[in-house]
Amino acid sequence: MKTSRYLIFSIVFALLLSACGANQGAGAASAAPPQQEAAAESETEPDTLPEQVQGAVAEIDREADRLYFLNGNDISVNEDGGLVRVQSDCIVLRSNGQYGMIDTGLDGFDGVEARLSQQLQELAEENGGQISLDYLVITHAHMDHGGYFAELFADNPSITLSDDCRIFLKPYEDNNPSYSDPEAEPLYNNAQVYEEIMEVLTERYGNDLSEHLWQENPGQWQMGDFTLTFYNTAPEAAESGRLNDNSIVTLIAHANGTTALLMGDCELSAEDNLIAGELSMLRDVDILKTGHHGMGTSSGITFLEQMNPQVVVATGIEGMYGQGYGGSLAAKCRDLGAALYSTYQNEEGVVIDFGTDEGEYQVYNGLGCEVPAVTCPMESGWIELEDGLRIFVDDNLLKTDEEILNAGQAEES
Repeated sequence: MKTSRYLIFSIVFALLLSACGANQGAGAASAAPPQQEAAAESETEPDTLPEQVQGAVAEIDREADRLYFLNGNDISVNEDGGLVRVQSDCIVLRSNGQYGMIDTGLDGFDGVEARLSQQLQELAEENGGQISLDYLVITHAHMDHGGYFAELFADNPSITLSDDCRIFLKPYEDNNPSYSDPEAEPLYNNAQVYEEIMEVLTERYGNDLSEHLWQENPGQWQMGDFTLTFYNTAPEAAESGRLNDNSIVTLIAHANGTTALLMGDCELSAEDNLIAGELSMLRDVDILKTGHHGMGTSSGITFLEQMNPQVVVATGIEGMYGQGYGGSLAAKCRDLGAALYSTYQNEEGVVIDFGTDEGEYQVYNGLGCEVPAVTCPMESGWIELEDGLRIFVDDNLLKTDEEILNAGQAEES
């Protein structure tokens, strides 16, 4: 982390790099300050982390520690020939032989389900054919964050919930009625999403569910070399009354000093409330997963400047070029000097691989951690996306209305 300092417990750990961490030439965002003297006896506490995170450093394990931002996005053409864009969050955590998941992606779109299943099966194969989740967080009961919950386990029997799994899911509050009426908007039938999740959990744990499920104030979780601290945890934390702003926010502190802040779908109102309250002391995170897929309703200037990330991950398609407060997310990242990554532009997902040196991490495209991740373009002009979609962004990194389905036959202007 840019301002935090953690001591390395022994000089020998520097040789115990994982297969991905050892690849120093790959990835666009690696931070590796000089290693401090191994003879030092005490640890220096980070001066920018909230008090409850300080001192929560775990001994570094030899196995690879990774965050997998899976590609849960898709573009298709509807019956009228128009484009249908769908985007979702599904994040897998791996550390010290343990696995966790934050959100499960979207249900009802074959392209999304196929992409997620392929990535999850590859992860399971890498783990010997099976993954047992010890930690699970559903940030909020929107279809694109928890809608694939039941089908995920049915489609992927190699992914299971462990007997000791800890689960954080807020009780559903009907604070957005227009998104709770299946006749009005079935895609965002939030009450149904919540009920389906609870049905699966009840079937899995029966009368013991209360021993596994937190619905507020879950405390701090230690998952291998990751320390998870949660914010916005009250059942109705959102002052705006919107379910997006009620998203659970997760701060992940790695043993090497790297921090990642995952914002769920939090939008501008929630960001303002958090930096005025719970996150007022948090600054200079290394990795930021933006709220609401990187769209213009989130990632305000004040929030971004305080968090000052080196790496920004947007789980969306081209919303990072849409107009927001202070311009587009892409333009704000350009001004900050932060690298911006989209899960859609990295077909096999954006993967953060943590090394053993202080503040060391690499950013990859794909679960194998062999190909450096592709950053979002920061210059005006045509941007090529998959599925034959191109968009044109102007000098302010704002997309125009012009969209072309067949990129191969289009003529640049």
